[in-house]
Amino acid sequence: MTRAHGRQSVSVVITTFNHAQFLDEAIASVLAQTVPTNEIIVIDDGSTDDTREVCSRYPAARYVWQPNSGLSAARNTGIRESKSKYIAFLDADDFLVPDTIQHGLDCFDVNGDCGFVFGGHRGVTSARACLWKRLPDGRDDGYVRLLRGNYIAMHATVLYRKDVLEAVGGFDTALPACEDYEIYLRIARIYPIASHPNLVADYRQHETNMSRDPKLMLLTSLSVLRAQRSYVAQDQDMRRAQKQGIRFWQGYYGTEWMKQTIATFLIPGRRRQALQDFGSCVRNAPCAVPLLARDALRGVVRSAEATLPYHLRRTLRKLLRAPPPRLPVGSIRFGDLRRLDPIDPTFGYSRGLPIDRHYIEAFLDRWANDIHGRVLEIGDSSYTARFGGDRVTQSDVLHVRADHPSATFTGDLSTAHHIPSDIFDCIILTQTLHLIYDFKAALRTLHRIIKPGGVLLITVPGISQIDPGEWGRTWYWAFTSASIEKLLNEQFGTSVNVEAHGNILASVAFLHGISSRELQREELQHQDRSYQVLVAARAVKESS
Repeated sequence: MTRAHGRQSVSVVITTFNHAQFLDEAIASVLAQTVPTNEIIVIDDGSTDDTREVCSRYPAARYVWQPNSGLSAARNTGIRESKSKYIAFLDADDFLVPDTIQHGLDCFDVNGDCGFVFGGHRGVTSARACLWKRLPDGRDDGYVRLLRGNYIAMHATVLYRKDVLEAVGGFDTALPACEDYEIYLRIARIYPIASHPNLVADYRQHETNMSRDPKLMLLTSLSVLRAQRSYVAQDQDMRRAQKQGIRFWQGYYGTEWMKQTIATFLIPGRRRQALQDFGSCVRNAPCAVPLLARDALRGVVRSAEATLPYHLRRTLRKLLRAPPPRLPVGSIRFGDLRRLDPIDPTFGYSRGLPIDRHYIEAFLDRWANDIHGRVLEIGDSSYTARFGGDRVTQSDVLHVRADHPSATFTGDLSTAHHIPSDIFDCIILTQTLHLIYDFKAALRTLHRIIKPGGVLLITVPGISQIDPGEWGRTWYWAFTSASIEKLLNEQFGTSVNVEAHGNILASVAFLHGISSRELQREELQHQDRSYQVLVAARAVKESS
């Protein structure tokens, strides 16, 4: 329950460097807060664009210019300029949701001794389409957990006490990146921290995100963690957590650095630098190299066999032949996985967005332009509204129960002779086909009721838990990309695109009910057709 805080002593510091094109939205998101801030401070870190002019359109925002000194220095300037009890930092290319300050103050009301509190965030495209969602799980074991990785993930979700920021000396200006992670560790060593389970910020993804430089991020995150040695030396649990964190960052950013390094082999004039980077990556992220190198190199070797010098071909082939590292039998540490019941028996809903739903929503977002005109969805119209928006002129719902309030058609797709032919521009059929015993008849119905040129967007489960509730009684089938492609080709011909989503980690996590926000984006995006959690397809009905 939220409280009426009135006008609290809260500053939002917006740091910007040549991001004038985003600044309007950032300032507007602060002005839209349900609990108004008493300060909006824009720190311009030596921009050469029209940042000053954009800021001048907002009388409530105080503009402060400084010579280009880096993000840490800009945030420290914001601390000095602030006159408030609490401070939130917002990068100019991100946004706050309207209740951000409200949720932060509510959390401080019950955790007043904390150094900072934080909530969850979404990753979004420039058009604000959701890419992922990540909410705290309530396990705020502070410093030790932060040693294992930056589970806070986005800086704009954090609300600090200003006196704590001053007590620890502000942000480390020697760091070119990961300065937020470093100050989390520094504060959490001394003060408790707390989270709340609310979405409070959007993290815009674009080509100039600092996190898109994996070499910088890896080397900096490792230096931040290794600097903790003197604080963890006398505590076995802390030392173990630090080692886990080092290995995590090596895998997380090391894999991306390796991919970039391999790609530079094909760029004339950069092969020597690529080899040097390859050696540096091996030294700094050895755990990321063997399997990643084999996976990424296959395409390089195939496409560039004739263009690469002999010594590079030999190096690449050697890596390609190298087997992935295997643990000796009996050396696996099962940890939380040595159990006979799942971590969450409800597919992960109680922990966040289930992994299969992450894949479903990403699939529908990619094909959102197909969702237009008259659209039929099964069960409810939530995806129609979310991804179709104003493009939808009529929304229909098919439900098996005649008393369902939103149903415009009722019945089973395999026997739906009462639905007219050629009437829908798009049909959204997510996680339904496996519940229909005569699924081939259902596909014939779908083909019949779609207009010529219309689109079927369909998803089906692959590797999955069976629903423990009402749908378990009719959970007849599981599918593969090969079976769905063949089934749809029988009805729609060759106008079918099939994609499989998942990997060994995503499969195990999904079976245990671990949510998508508990995996990293790269872990979710890695595709291994041997482990298909979800199969999705787009099928177009041929025009007559």
